[in-house]
Amino acid sequence: MILGAIYGAVCSLQAGISGQAGACPDYYGLPMARRTGRVVIGDVLRGEFAIVGVETTGKNAADIEIMEIAALRVGPGLVHDAEFNVLVKPELAVSPAITRMTGIKQSQLDRQGVALPDAMRQLAAFVTRQPLFAHNAPFGQKMLGRAATRHGLQFDNPFYDSMLVAWAAWPGLPSYQLAQLAELIGLECQPAHRALTTVNATLALLRAASKSI
Repeated sequence: MILGAIYGAVCSLQAGISGQAGACPDYYGLPMARRTGRVVIGDVLRGEFAIVGVETTGKNAADIEIMEIAALRVGPGLVHDAEFNVLVKPELAVSPAITRMTGIKQSQLDRQGVALPDAMRQLAAFVTRQPLFAHNAPFGQKMLGRAATRHGLQFDNPFYDSMLVAWAAWPGLPSYQLAQLAELIGLECQPAHRALTTVNATLALLRAASKSI
């Protein structure tokens, strides 16, 4: 069944997908459907796409840096095709609080991290021109887009939000955070503030949601 069109002109995602009325959830104070515009996500899910995730040195997109990028290539039938994961050396030191949250140490980034332009080139080569899914897509899109612009790189793949798919499958949940959705679908490996576990959890979420729509 094709997920219906999501119209940016109205905050009624569920009406656009299944004909049921309902108000779509917000993030950053704006309706997600309005942020996304008019798309047919079902067509994207049936084809080839990639899932991307970033881990950052904080939560405020205005003054934080990317310190890890991960991606999965997904084939028709939501089949895991290949994965990509790279640590990125930020310009500023990682705080102890972020290390406690993610387990990523400054010494690890110093040894294994690559420069952000190199990481972005590797990511672009991995995902090519495929459409991209991310959970809370505006954040990831903003971080990756800002990094690409800063270093004179092109990264303008279309982004789609797995949170929208989850909302269509299970409207009315108290939270659409990835950790809560992972519990809902019984995912054993919980996302743990690491980019690779995030993208794998997002793929599991898309698989489960696609069966409920």
